[in-house]
Amino acid sequence: MVASSPTKYAPTITSILHQLVTPETVGVYISANKPYFSLIDEMKDLNIPTSNMYFLDCASGLMGKQPQEVGNTFILSGPSNLTELSITLSDLLSGKLKGRENKTILFLDSVSTFLIYNDANMVAKFLHAISGKVRAHNISGVFFSLDEDIMKGALASTVQFQDRVLEIN
Repeated sequence: MVASSPTKYAPTITSILHQLVTPETVGVYISANKPYFSLIDEMKDLNIPTSNMYFLDCASGLMGKQPQEVGNTFILSGPSNLTELSITLSDLLSGKLKGRENKTILFLDSVSTFLIYNDANMVAKFLHAISGKVRAHNISGVFFSLDEDIMKGALASTVQFQDRVLEIN
């Protein structure tokens, strides 16, 4: 879990992607903040390889895009449909990514955005389920959140599911 202040949020994500994403890395980027096309453009501008990236895009559904699979992108109905997201992730991990788990990193951006569209207890259950998938498939995972959201209420208990919590202030 990476928790940062709002002013350092975007640079923190960029820095972590720069460090962890290589041409050999298989990345799974769950985005509730930005549509996949914006993420791909930003990553290319920053010389972050995208050829082995899969995007689970919860933001485009909010802009009226219909759920669909386009190449390595899964456009989902929106950040409020955690069941759809969980099923899509499970299918991806047991399908296209099977056998490549040791090179796979899951990025979840952002816990804070999921809290806008869902009850905190539901988000806590979702994070627990996603943490279980990460462990069951033996992949790495990085969950991003604003620092003020992760240490209060129902989400405070989710910290125990994480191997480390990195706070960037």
